[in-house]
Amino acid sequence: MEQFSISFTLGKAAAPHGANPNHNNRRFTASNVDEKRIIDNIIFRQQDVRDAYRQLFDRALQEYNAKQKRRDRIIPDYYLHIAESKREEAFYEIVVQFGDSETSPCGSARGDQAKQMLLSYMRDFQRRNPNLFVFNAVLHMDEASPHLHIDFIPFYTKGRKNGLRKGVSMKAALIEQGFRPRSPKENQLVMWEFSERAEMERVLRVHGCERDDREVHRKHLSVDVYKMHKESEKIKRSVDALLSVSADAKTQVRQLQIEIAESRRRILELEAAPLDWPRHENHVNTQIPADTFFASQCGLQRIAESCSEMRYFAAFCTPSSPSGSRIEFPQTAYTRPHTDTETTQMRTNSAI
Repeated sequence: MEQFSISFTLGKAAAPHGANPNHNNRRFTASNVDEKRIIDNIIFRQQDVRDAYRQLFDRALQEYNAKQKRRDRIIPDYYLHIAESKREEAFYEIVVQFGDSETSPCGSARGDQAKQMLLSYMRDFQRRNPNLFVFNAVLHMDEASPHLHIDFIPFYTKGRKNGLRKGVSMKAALIEQGFRPRSPKENQLVMWEFSERAEMERVLRVHGCERDDREVHRKHLSVDVYKMHKESEKIKRSVDALLSVSADAKTQVRQLQIEIAESRRRILELEAAPLDWPRHENHVNTQIPADTFFASQCGLQRIAESCSEMRYFAAFCTPSSPSGSRIEFPQTAYTRPHTDTETTQMRTNSAI
């Protein structure tokens, strides 16, 4: 069974972006509107709000003014009287939607299904709400997803001893429709919104669908705040994707660090191992002649004796220590090299 989320948002005429019939009627187009698809929009009613006020309240206003003995109590324009006061809103607007731009975009099969459900919802709206006079209603098919704008004037006809016998009041209009408040948290407005959402769920069932309850506990937001909320969700998904990539990168970096450590350990092992140079293929063992070997040995001995003699003379050239005593260097036995004559004499003596 197909699932659709439902959205029901109430806006006020005096609130920024709360209600805008000119936008709904495409007197101007915002950046999110596809002008080529404006012709796909469905207009249920378009009436100027001042004309609607005259239609609703002219007779009651004439009766009220005729009874006034003071000129300052006469109301020349009831619409301005309400719009400039702070007690009541001149009109309200609701935005109704099945699904959203991601699950039910315009032009898709689910978008067409959402459109049919919006038509069903709008068909009985005025009958369900006799005290909410609809003066403008448009189904938009030229934006991201199908949605319905309904602008209405709430009015009462009963229970007023003072003032106009028929006038503007959201509270009185809903009470007259049967939504009597039970507590401050369960007032007439809360009860009416709950009733309209229940109607949306009924429409879903009639069309063989059910409600996707992911939006059940979401606070009702204005259009701009809702768009910001959706944008923040997209940003969050992007951040989650980046974090996932970062986690993978950290794993790769850790693996590289392990490989580097292993390479360093291998280098240390190779440096500590004895060198085993391979023999050259042309290498041939040769015997060194005895007299050549003896000459080399004598040369090495003379080098050693020279070094010993240098150490012997360096000991006498070294400055004295602060205590006045000579600095002692490690001494090695020093033997002056023999001359050729002395060497011959030593060999003769050893022979005798």
